Amino acid sequence: MKGTLEELCKDAKIKKMIMDDMIAEGKKAKLNSIEQVKDIFLSHELFTIENDLLTPTMKSKRPNIKKRYTKVLNRIG
Repeated sequence: MKGTLEELCKDAKIKKMIMDDMIAEGKKAKLNSIEQVKDIFLSHELFTIENDLLTPTMKSKRPNIKKRYTKVLNRIG
């Protein structure tokens, strides 16, 4: 697979490969269907301290992530 990170994140084949893998792992873990992932969004933007999506201790800043990706979350959610 070749391309920029942005191109790869938009590639439907890659998204399907990741979804298939996540579903397979969920089945191995015996997750109920309601616990399984239904959709994902692949972002080319890295979560960093500089873009205020991570704390200095590398923890997710959930309110900032939610604010940045509200439209995406509403669409897939």
